Amino acid sequence: MNDQVFALRDTKDLREIEQHYSDLAIRIGFCQPRAQQVRQKHFELQPDTLKVLMMGLLHAHEVATLETAATRLRAVFGLCAGVCHDDQARLRDSGFQPLDEDQDLEPNREAFKDLLLRMQVASEPSDGLVLCSVNADLLP
Repeated sequence: MNDQVFALRDTKDLREIEQHYSDLAIRIGFCQPRAQQVRQKHFELQPDTLKVLMMGLLHAHEVATLETAATRLRAVFGLCAGVCHDDQARLRDSGFQPLDEDQDLEPNREAFKDLLLRMQVASEPSDGLVLCSVNADLLP
């Protein structure tokens, strides 16, 4: 088993696995490729998909912080949005490096938060505090 794990750490194997999951995510409508410039290629999580995932993470009458929701998102579905305090370390340990907090994780974190706000699954009642709920009536 250790030999198999070591073999997957090879850069070529990681690229093939990443490409496979990238293709799968696009085919099932989980995300869509976006780029205004070739240097800024990225994938955007689809709002409908995120709403369904959030419904699977939060109880009907629950209000949770963004970090709590992101922690559950990572634990249950294996998705990392860069919100949790240890996301950079976890991504690095999984072979995604180099990652820069300011250029990689912060824009991703902001885009994730903005998508939740636009979908009315979250609100930002004060600077730095983001609350999430699948029931918009519960949000301040």
